[in-house]
Amino acid sequence: MRKLLLLIIFLPLISQSQVKYSTSGKKLFKQASDAYRNGNTEEAVRLFEECLKEDDFCAEAHLNLSIIHFHQGNFERSMTYAQNAYNYNRFQPEIYEQLGKNYFQRQQYDSSTFYLKQAVEFGGKSDEIHLYLGQSMLHVGDYSGSVKYLTKVLENNPNDAQLYNDRGSAYYNLGDTEKAEADLKKALDMKIEGAGIYLNLATMALDNDSILVSKGYLAKAEGLAKSTEEKVQVLIIKGQHYIHEGDLENAKSTFSAAFELDKKNATVLTNQAVIAIQQDDYQTAWQKCNLALEQDDELIAAYFNRGIANEMLRRTSDACLDWEQAFILGSEKAEEYLNSPICNE
Repeated sequence: MRKLLLLIIFLPLISQSQVKYSTSGKKLFKQASDAYRNGNTEEAVRLFEECLKEDDFCAEAHLNLSIIHFHQGNFERSMTYAQNAYNYNRFQPEIYEQLGKNYFQRQQYDSSTFYLKQAVEFGGKSDEIHLYLGQSMLHVGDYSGSVKYLTKVLENNPNDAQLYNDRGSAYYNLGDTEKAEADLKKALDMKIEGAGIYLNLATMALDNDSILVSKGYLAKAEGLAKSTEEKVQVLIIKGQHYIHEGDLENAKSTFSAAFELDKKNATVLTNQAVIAIQQDDYQTAWQKCNLALEQDDELIAAYFNRGIANEMLRRTSDACLDWEQAFILGSEKAEEYLNSPICNE
């Protein structure tokens, strides 16, 4: 998935508790808050830091410094202040929000989802929380949750094409192709910029065996792809077109090009394994599946194809274990292999 398109919602500074802080600390906190509201961010940072010298346990000062650094793109410092705030206050939704957003920036989506859910449980209702939570859930495969929270954001932002694109991705992964297509086409009608929408439409058309339609969308995506992630996705779809057409040599070279751009992409590695199997290179297929599973230990296709490689390498027990794991994760095709004479001798 592409990176989050941020909806910058300016969070008000959190008011300081009136207990336990020193008089000088309270004064510095108020001065810092006033400086921030007046647009003097540099002075606000200085004063919040002075406040912490007086009262290091001031969770609100840590939180506000986290917010400022986050919006400036200083995510490491933002995370440090968010963690400090959390150490002193476990009840403020904005603190959980800051932790969740910073984990998102680190691409640690399980942690991001956890803390953003906590933010909601403690009463956080901002569009920014819902946006990050919807995006995090999309990354961790909680597609129903992603639809829920992206829909909440769309209620207040009905003209945001990126949101329709992302919700369309969630619907697609839920198997609701009708709603997915409606969202993706709505995003397209709103003239979304970037390769993402075309990549999603190309993928959907490919899954429906509409190769010519998929190629049309892919051509547009290729012209717009800027990030490494988008370029890799273009090559993945192009390689899958070649596989569909039975052109294994071009498929192999295309996935090799994708691998050079991203050597840790589990989808690329699994497709390389598929090609290796079709070319009777089972040891390479086994190795590629292992590498894919190091990146994503719930990747059904990697377990399934490693099972085939193991069976062809005469490691029948290992093959059946791989197919069993693929079946547990949801592969109906793996069940056929488990019930075959291969695993029941």
